[in-house]
Amino acid sequence: MASLPSPRGQALLPEATRPLANRPLYPSSRRRAKRRYQLNWKKASLAAIAVYALISFISVGLKMSQANREVARLQAEHQALVQQRQELDRQIQKLNDPAYIEKLAREQLGLIKPGEKVVIFTEPGNPLPLKKDNRAVYKD
Repeated sequence: MASLPSPRGQALLPEATRPLANRPLYPSSRRRAKRRYQLNWKKASLAAIAVYALISFISVGLKMSQANREVARLQAEHQALVQQRQELDRQIQKLNDPAYIEKLAREQLGLIKPGEKVVIFTEPGNPLPLKKDNRAVYKD
């Protein structure tokens, strides 16, 4: 290959045949800069993927803890409802018992069986008022 004269009077040789000291820096520095840019791009993409994965794991962890709190709250509510239902079942059993019904009728309504007499104790000087049928009026 023929060499071309350079502006300084030196012959321009193909780059591969020139000694390293005489090679121009521009093409190789461009390659290094390009290589550096490619490496930075790869590092940046890996960093972005790592950040995305970290955020995803944190997000999933937060959702799991929130779901666990909700489950615990619902279990506590369920337990309270079960206890309330048991109490209501006990009340139903009591209300179906004839002896308990009789006790309520005597205490709350003042009912008596035929032939029974009611004795009411009062403080002296403070009698209970009577209705027209001679039954006492209870004050709560």
